[in-house]
Amino acid sequence: MLKRHQLNQINSSLLLLGKPGAGKSYLAKIVHEESSRKDHPFVHVNICALNKETFESELFGHVKGSFTGAINDNEGYLGRVNKGTLFLDEIGDLSLELQSKVLMLLEEKIYYRVGSSRPIKFEGSIILATNKNLEQMVKENQFRDDLHSRISFFNYKVPTFSSNKNKKQIINRIICDLKNKSSSDFFFEKEALEFIYNLELGGNIRELKNILEYLVLFNKHIRICDVKAILEAKDKSLIDYDDYYEHLGVFEKEFLMKKLQKYDYGINLTAKKTNISKVTLISKIKKYGINIKELKENRLVS
Repeated sequence: MLKRHQLNQINSSLLLLGKPGAGKSYLAKIVHEESSRKDHPFVHVNICALNKETFESELFGHVKGSFTGAINDNEGYLGRVNKGTLFLDEIGDLSLELQSKVLMLLEEKIYYRVGSSRPIKFEGSIILATNKNLEQMVKENQFRDDLHSRISFFNYKVPTFSSNKNKKQIINRIICDLKNKSSSDFFFEKEALEFIYNLELGGNIRELKNILEYLVLFNKHIRICDVKAILEAKDKSLIDYDDYYEHLGVFEKEFLMKKLQKYDYGINLTAKKTNISKVTLISKIKKYGINIKELKENRLVS
């Protein structure tokens, strides 16, 4: 088993193991930025999020005319990596057919675009991650034994967030990412940040990310009382929700209702200010059953 400080020295493939929400994707990005490849692209491919029908062409690329709809050449994720890092997340969900092609990529450092017989040399590095028991999947013929042997040689078990010695680094990275995405400035008071550093969240980095996103959406000057307030609201409103997406839905609905109220229930203005499309906003209003007419009437009555 590798040690944390050794990860950025691996030139072969690296396998990250850990529970959902442990921070595998954040660690992969950190490993890339600490490596000699930091000036080249980091490409994150979530296997679960890709369409099974087009996955091969999205990963390996395709040539014009190779299938219906292929109107142009596409370099694929592998082409975009160049000499950087490809992060294949949720490798345990890859089909057996595609596993063989990933194995060839790892062993021979070449790949083929869909519709082409010309081999392309891959000069990047590959980090893989999964929360599944690959050894058990091999026994059940759900995962290739040769691929498992190839990727498991250099592996690292990502600790749960609550026991992670790099909590501060992870939290600072999330905040940095939020600042890069935010259209306005925000900052955390020192006491608020120290309080967040010491939070115990049951090992789930996704929960922490939700809390931080919520904080910066509603506050530009974040104090310790703001952090405690959101934690109290979370405990009251989300106590019955175990699923990540159910958590996210509760936060999203409340956020949209507050923003609609702030911008006088104007769809166009709210969509513009929240940086989402009008179509998306209307879709989410329907999804969460937000009754604009009723809310306006209640505002007038009060």
